[in-house]
Amino acid sequence: MARRRRDPRRGRAADQGGSPAGTTARAAETAADVADETAARTVAAPSLEEGGPHAGTGRKPRRRWLIGTVAAAAAGALILVGGAHARRAAYAARLPALPDLAGQPPMLREHLAAADRTARDRPADADAVGALGLAYHANLFLDRADRAYAAAEALAPGAWRWTYYRALAHGTRGDAEALAAGLRRAAAAAPDFGPAWWRLGDAEFKAGRREDAARAWRRALTLPEPARAAAPDA
Repeated sequence: MARRRRDPRRGRAADQGGSPAGTTARAAETAADVADETAARTVAAPSLEEGGPHAGTGRKPRRRWLIGTVAAAAAGALILVGGAHARRAAYAARLPALPDLAGQPPMLREHLAAADRTARDRPADADAVGALGLAYHANLFLDRADRAYAAAEALAPGAWRWTYYRALAHGTRGDAEALAAGLRRAAAAAPDFGPAWWRLGDAEFKAGRREDAARAWRRALTLPEPARAAAPDA
């Protein structure tokens, strides 16, 4: 009797015939074969991380995202730098221009030039700008002193000494009302600073406001004199 050839897909004799039992067995074997082939394809298929045929499609969006993030960060940094330069330029524009110092003593020229240079190097620093005001004030460039003091006040509203010195510059110019108004602000900001109250009393008295002058003087009398800086050792 001739041997029947085995079906390689089913793994069983093909002569189980068309009986219901044979049909059921063949269907089960076929389903098992399909499942095995599907699993084999899944295992054999190269992953995206291993550089398969579609590996690039997963990395391109990521690469575009990284490029976009870096570009956005660079743009933000440029905006911040530009904003800082703009603010610096705006602060520097508040400073008074150097006067014509031709014919002035060399020490005065050097002093004012150095104070101006420092203020322009640090235009957002109230101390540097206020020191420029003091330099102009000491040399009777009163308009420029007033402008520098005003810029220092704007930079540091709580630093009352620039308000005080600005008031004194107004007094030197002969503006009695601006002197008194500035001294009131300085005394309110520094209520324990006796010189502000004493000068305020003087300004009020000269303006004919005797009661206000008396109150300011009485306040000054209750306060100690400000400490003076110690002389440097020889």
